[in-house]
Amino acid sequence: MSNPSPTCALALALTLAFAAGMSMGCDGGATARECLAGEPRAIFEATDSTVVAHDFRLRGATSDETVGFSNGLLLAIAQRGCDTLRQEFILSHDSLSTEPQTFVRQAIAAFYQLATLTPRLAGFAEYGRILGSVPENFPPGAPVDLAPGLSVRIVRLPTPNKPSWRLTITQDLGVPRGGR
Repeated sequence: MSNPSPTCALALALTLAFAAGMSMGCDGGATARECLAGEPRAIFEATDSTVVAHDFRLRGATSDETVGFSNGLLLAIAQRGCDTLRQEFILSHDSLSTEPQTFVRQAIAAFYQLATLTPRLAGFAEYGRILGSVPENFPPGAPVDLAPGLSVRIVRLPTPNKPSWRLTITQDLGVPRGGR
């Protein structure tokens, strides 16, 4: 048996992060089978350091969370799915670049910073590592396949006030990790 590729290892680590509490569920447990993604939960808490505003809304198999930080960063997180988990992160801040490759580096740094706020948020380091595996010449707006069942899509949003980007990480939780 060979060792999994670094990207596949990241996908496995991301799956474990979901299982540890950064996850989604199906419809509140009313189905005949278990959702691979688990129970819907808020990722942040209003009491986390540097959080100045927090809102979490749960609607069946989806959740939406909005977090404002003391440094002015606004983060919206939409989680959807059961066997295929899709997490959308919308980042908005005056200092974000409008150039895609520079933004990816800024998002990596932001995710690593979020991972240091509390041990419960350590999974954000995995998001940083996943973004670090996005090719330098990625096509903005198109999905980038990083491993079997794992893709990232990065889109600049047309906002009038401050640069905003949407990062979508999609993971098929039924795909075996470690290669095909």
